[in-house]
Amino acid sequence: MARPNIVNIVGGLGNQLFQYLFGLALERETGRQTLYDVSDFEHYDLHGGLTIERYFDLDLPRAEPRDVKRLSLLLCSYEVKRAVSRLSHVLGPLRPWETDRTSGLETASSYSAPRYFRGYWQDQPYDEAILDRVRARLRFRADIDSAADRAFQALEPDIESSAALQIRRGDYLTAAANAPHYSLPLAHYYRSMEMLSAEGIRHFYVFSDDIEGLRAEFNCPHHVTFVDETISGSPGIDFRMLTRFKTLVISNSTFGWWAAVLRSYPSGKVIAPEPWINPTHRGRMAQSPAILDGWTRADVWGS
Repeated sequence: MARPNIVNIVGGLGNQLFQYLFGLALERETGRQTLYDVSDFEHYDLHGGLTIERYFDLDLPRAEPRDVKRLSLLLCSYEVKRAVSRLSHVLGPLRPWETDRTSGLETASSYSAPRYFRGYWQDQPYDEAILDRVRARLRFRADIDSAADRAFQALEPDIESSAALQIRRGDYLTAAANAPHYSLPLAHYYRSMEMLSAEGIRHFYVFSDDIEGLRAEFNCPHHVTFVDETISGSPGIDFRMLTRFKTLVISNSTFGWWAAVLRSYPSGKVIAPEPWINPTHRGRMAQSPAILDGWTRADVWGS
């Protein structure tokens, strides 16, 4: 049996889902099994840790330390992995593994030996077939599903006349002016609400990592409910609730992108921001996931 490729898993839920998706697509492209290396979470404690298995009924096929060592001894150290990844674009064929700056699905099938893949893989050419495959694999855990069901029923939204707004703020508010991601202006959401109001939406439910800040700043004439910890209580429940809305306005966040991809109403409306990446960013790390067919692109600046 061919030795497996290994995909590194790290980051928040949205990034973990993209890494899982990349691993599934990699299996299709190379014919090799994908194992997932989750060892970085021994050093990475942001965004709740390894949440993909906590929210979904999913057991990742794990890469053991011996599997990782077979591909490169440098992979044994988290600090070395980070340092070498920053230099991967200049190392050329000397690099000990592949990153999302040096490789991808279009080149993976040309490798004669298994590889270690470290990156976020958001801008790969994922087709609808592989998205359907990941949708079939990702089933919410029963405890998340039941808690989200109770919270959703407490909101009592009318599906046809309600919309959810997923607003990422948090670390985006304190990011440097030229950072890859930026906090979208509230005016962008107001314009989306006006458009949806003209289409019959009467009630907007706001989900965010900065609910109290938004509650203080939000100023619009529409009926708005802020979904705070008294209603939900965890990002996983928020995420599941977002997937239950037929109409969804997302921010430039992988959390929102995946909520739209996994939503219960594939024929519903999704409004996604454009540009996704901060226009002032000039670095190499920026990745913009695809705005899928059928989604509505909304110019952030209203031009």
